[in-house]
Amino acid sequence: MTDQIYALVERRYGAKDGGAAKHWYVFASSATLFVAWAVSSYVGFEFGDVLKDVDGVGLDFAIYATLVALAASSMDNVRSIVVGLTTRRA
Repeated sequence: MTDQIYALVERRYGAKDGGAAKHWYVFASSATLFVAWAVSSYVGFEFGDVLKDVDGVGLDFAIYATLVALAASSMDNVRSIVVGLTTRRA
């Protein structure tokens, strides 16, 4: 969840608009994502046995697609695009 929260709030928190309550934006975003994660985990725990064969659905790809979409939305200049495309992770 940390990567998604960072991607959501870094642009708002870094804005030079003089907003004094930016930390509440970070807190609210973090709390919302945490509650959504906790509720979806509970629902998955309770009703996960209802879904039998989900291997062919492609749900394992969804987390990668989400992270790519969040990262791509923060690439707003040539420098960030070059760094984002050339950085390797081990």
